[in-house]
Order: sequence, then C-alpha cells, then structure tokens
Amino acid sequence: KSFRKGKVQLTVTLGGKTASFKVNILDVLPGSALVPGRIEAANYNSKQGAVLRNQRINDGGPAWRVGAMEIGDWMEYNVDVAKSGLYQLNYKVATNAGYTGEVEFLVDGAPQTRTSISTGGPTNYVIKSETVRLSEGSHKIRLNVNAAFWVFRWFELIEIQEKKLNSITVPADITEVAIGTAKTADALGLPKIVSLDTDAGRVDNANVTWNVDASNYDPTATTAQTFTVNGTVALPTGVANPNNVPLTTSIRVSVNKIPAWTAAVTASSYYDAARSPDKVFDGIIGQSGEWASKGEQNPWIQVNWTTNQTINKIIFHDRPYLADWAPGGTLTFSDGSTVTVSGIPNAGSAYSVTFPDKTVTWVKFQVSGGSGPNVGLSEMKILAPVPPAAEISVLETETVIPKTS
Repeated sequence: KSFRKGKVQLTVTLGGKTASFKVNILDVLPGSALVPGRIEAANYNSKQGAVLRNQRINDGGPAWRVGAMEIGDWMEYNVDVAKSGLYQLNYKVATNAGYTGEVEFLVDGAPQTRTSISTGGPTNYVIKSETVRLSEGSHKIRLNVNAAFWVFRWFELIEIQEKKLNSITVPADITEVAIGTAKTADALGLPKIVSLDTDAGRVDNANVTWNVDASNYDPTATTAQTFTVNGTVALPTGVANPNNVPLTTSIRVSVNKIPAWTAAVTASSYYDAARSPDKVFDGIIGQSGEWASKGEQNPWIQVNWTTNQTINKIIFHDRPYLADWAPGGTLTFSDGSTVTVSGIPNAGSAYSVTFPDKTVTWVKFQVSGGSGPNVGLSEMKILAPVPPAAEISVLETETVIPKTS
C-alpha cells in the first residue's frame, strides 16, 4: 500500500496477534548516495509535488520510476562526492508523446545545467547527458521540473577528464538576409553557439556573444551590404584553455535579400486567400507560405517594385505538395531580357538561378511544363549582388545562366 505525507494508522497481524501503530509518513528520508555512481530516481531524500509519485514498472525486471510531475516540482538527493572534478551527468528519461520536458540540475542551490527532453512516448527512454563540476564532500542535488510530462528512471554521475582547447571553429558565413533587417544578433540570424576543437574531439556547445553594434552594418541602407561581426566565446564546463587560445571569433554576413515589404505581387490566378500571390515573397517556405494557382498547370507570377532594384539571383522553391510541380519556365524582366529556367525540384527544395546584374522594376516567371491541378510556388527569394570578395557559398543546386537579350 502507498501512503501520502502525514500521520496514518498502520495495522500489523503476525502469529495471530494484531497491533496498530500511529506512523508519521515524511517526505524527508535519511541517507546519502555515493558519487561517482547511479542514483535511482525514486530514491530522493525529499521532494515537492502534489501528484508527483513513484511508479512501478518493468525495465528488464521490476523497477521504479518517478512520474506525474508538474512544473515547479522537484526532487532532492543527498550525495557524498568522492573527488572534486568534472562529471558526466546522464539521465534516463522519457516524455509523453507531443511534449518537451525540462530538468534543471542544481548543487546546493546553485544551478548548473538545464536539459530538454522529448522522446515521443513514456516508454521511449533515452539517455540525456550534460557535464557538471562537483567538489569533494557532502552536497544536496536538486532536480527542478521546469517543464512537465516526463518520467524519470535514474541519473548517474561519472568522473571525466577536462578537455583542452586547441582552436575555435570559424562559423559559416551567413547570406540571404533581408535588406533592412534590424541590427541585432537574433534578427541577423547569428548562431548562439560555436564549435571547439579540443584534444578529445569536437565540442559543439560553446556560447558566443556577438558585438553587432561595433560592426559597420547600416540597417537603413537600401542596397546590399557585406560585413563582419566579432564575437566573444565562453568555454563550456569541461573545457580548459591551458594554451591561452584567444576566445574570440568572427562571422561574415551578407544582407542582400530584397525584402517582401518593397514589392507587390500579382499572378494569373490564385486558389484562395491562404494561397495568394504575395505568399511567394513572404520568406516562408512550406505549406503555410505558398502560392497556388486555381486550376492552372502553367500559371505566371510577377513581382513588382515602385523603384529600381538591382538583382542577380533568384532561388525557387516549388510547392511542397507532390501532385503539383512547376519544373521550370521563363523569367522576363522589365528591361526586356529573359532567362530560361529548368530543373526546379519537386516538393520544395531550393533551386538557384544566377544571371548578370539587372536593374529592373519587375520580374515575371511564366511556368512551362507544369503538372498537377493547381501549380504554384512556395517561395522566390530575390537577391541583390554583393561585392565579389563577399560572395558566399550556399548549399543549393545552382545554375549559372549566360547573359541573354
């Protein structure tokens, strides 16, 4: 039988004799677990949680797990750490389908790590790992439930050696940022972490702080810009820097995508308001941001500007709906020139077409060879040229079209 916290009456029958006792059920239990070692989730010394409880399960044999956790619950474990140093923290956990849980690891009240969990089902156990630093002696480890709907089998702390930093990997250049984007790291899409090369291999969780304000980027400019942003790297727990490698990095950014707000988009037809022509120029790739014609196999779409735009590249994304496909067609520009396009993949992957710089007020794409009841496009990214020294390599299929009249 299970008991809730508080005083209960326990009746025991032994050898034909019966006796009753008043028993005080506490949430605080004595004892300490040894570290390094594995600690069963259900062996907490204290807890908080109105419905948090231990659950019997079969995990290669009879076992216990902790479940029914809610945000704000916690479990606390008394531990005796044998040796100061770094430890790999492993959790055996699972989540309910469709949910992402989070556990926070604290030592004597000081937070060290937060770990997200998403496994797709309460029996789909995974091992989630972090690195923590512990000092020798007695401590209280608290595990906070920051996001609920997960279950917990055990955690373990394994002593590991500190890694030595060799170098910081330069992050990949960023391109296709919309002209006029705000001058912040988030708006420009700068990475929050960078990779490190250490004597024990690659480490991918080093936080970086970007000094965007010090860059020469001008968000009020209406032409393409390429610039460099410098950043400061914070070493994660478990990585040392005995060779005094400079904890700095940089990233090159090209702001050269013609922004959606500058254009008006028209088309031969559109299926409904959710699939209107402007969706092809909204920066969203996929079913939530696509243009579909109404009953056409070879529709056309046109992007119009009130002022001149200098462009030299268009990236096409077909509709993700496999039954409709715009494999190619003809680009016509307001200067009278044309470019033939072929080879756009079905289902929405990127296909780039480059051409000599053109200064125009509109560009029209006439689909040819289309198949399906409602052919359209998910996106047309229209890009301005950047200086040759700032050309960016992108992971896309690219077709270079010679100049045509």
